[in-house]
Order: sequence, then C-alpha cells, then structure tokens
Amino acid sequence: MSELEKRLMSAIGLCMKAGKLASGEFAAEKALKTGGRLALVDENASDNTKKQWRDACEFRSVPILFVRELGAAIGKSARMCAVVTDGGFARMIASAAQKLREERDGGAGCTGCENEETDKSEKQNVYHTEAETND
Repeated sequence: MSELEKRLMSAIGLCMKAGKLASGEFAAEKALKTGGRLALVDENASDNTKKQWRDACEFRSVPILFVRELGAAIGKSARMCAVVTDGGFARMIASAAQKLREERDGGAGCTGCENEETDKSEKQNVYHTEAETND
C-alpha cells in the first residue's frame, strides 16, 4: 500500500472515529437523503449496489468515490457503502483521493466519467466522481 493510499484510508478512518461517517446500507442512505456530503462505495461492491449509489448520488448532486477496502478503512469489514456528513472531512477525503488518482494516472484528466458536465477541476476521486462537489 502506497503512502497516498494510507493517507486516504487514514482520512476515512478519522472521519469514522469523529462520528461524521454513516456506514451500512440503511444508515448511509438516510445520511445521503439528509445532507450527505460525499458517498463512498467499495470498488468490490456488486454492480447493482454501484448503480444504486450512482443514481442516488446523481439525483442529489452528491459526489461519489469508489475506494478499495472501505470496510477495512472504517473498521467494519463487511461495509460496502458509507456517507460522509461533514463538509471538512468530505474535502479532506476528496483531496487525498485526488492525489492518489493523480499518482496512478500520472496527472491525466478524468476518464470514464458519466457526468461530463462536471468541471474537471472538481473531479476528486480515486477513479472518478460522478457529481459536482457541494460546499
């Protein structure tokens, strides 16, 4: 695991410890509906789960990040989704994810985004975001 991957996992874990992360299907969905700032979905989640979260985040204009080992980062191994409820933590996690993506892609622009209207400067994801960042 690279230093940037550790930084991302630490940021997610710190958010969980601070009580600003709702994890699990029902708690995360409720948090998303009541002002969630950033959705996190494990990249190993089923295609159906990924589609469900993409659609929900697009509808509410909430950014979504697909991350590796989400459950390990928050200390709950079976979790496939979580929602950050604090803007500061959302920015910290998105920034760490952006740096990791730049390292992996060599700083290349975002590829494969489904929401092409999103400004490239706001695409902060390990792979890509699918909604604009709300502050």
